[in-house]
Amino acid sequence: MQIEKNLYTDISIETVTIRREGARDLPMKVFRPQTWTPDDRRTGLIFWFGGGFYKNDMDHFRMQSEYFAHKGLVVFTPDYRLTVEDGVKIPDCLYDGRCAWNYVFENAAHFGVDSRKLVVSGGSAGGMIAAAGVMLSELWEQTPPAMPCAMVLFNPALELIPTGEPLPKNMVGESGEEISGDAAHVFRSFGDDVTQHPEKYSCPAHIRPGLPPALILQGADDPLCTAVRHFAEAYRRAGNYVEVEEYPGCTHGFFNPGRSENNFYYEQTKHRMEMFLIEQGLLKY
Repeated sequence: MQIEKNLYTDISIETVTIRREGARDLPMKVFRPQTWTPDDRRTGLIFWFGGGFYKNDMDHFRMQSEYFAHKGLVVFTPDYRLTVEDGVKIPDCLYDGRCAWNYVFENAAHFGVDSRKLVVSGGSAGGMIAAAGVMLSELWEQTPPAMPCAMVLFNPALELIPTGEPLPKNMVGESGEEISGDAAHVFRSFGDDVTQHPEKYSCPAHIRPGLPPALILQGADDPLCTAVRHFAEAYRRAGNYVEVEEYPGCTHGFFNPGRSENNFYYEQTKHRMEMFLIEQGLLKY
């Protein structure tokens, strides 16, 4: 067991390992409040990091994870394979996300979590991993999967469109870096199945009744914003609940620490997520 130094004095951080056959094991950080006991049945929250499926790591949502553990949740930040690893394509990243979801769900009691109170979340590519685990689960399972009780997505990618066209000029990544030139790498990472059957990997194409309530935190100047609006409209038409909070003048990855003066948008989005969890009965004031 590896316990790491943390920012809050009333939480602990443990790194566990999801053991697998046929693919590399996945480390996962677990953030617990100091008052945690094994007999608890708390709300659980899973964050998947963003970065175009080829960069970043489990610490992407480190500050949010520590904060929500400080507020009483058990928080998980799983790793997943990246497309810079030999032979890895984006469907492998999505599959790893589903593996992490299954692991947390099946071991919820061990982690002091109520399996009926699991929230999935992520940013950009991690937002797609979170949504895909809910909406595209038939890719990996024949029986109806367990559902999270809510989704919170930060500027999510919601579909893979293998056009090969360059990304919009001056598009920025999760850390504010220029990513327009990274399009070729991303498209090469789709793999043959995505290229031949993109609808299989389109969250909008798999909207149906009975999906969990969702909150999407979106920069209004992000090129992904239009797709998010269309997704939300279709989500509502199917009878599901979704809120889209748009932030004028904000681009991709705006919510990350260090991206705005005094971390203004980090604080704003963290607070909005907290209010949503309170509204859903998953977190107390």
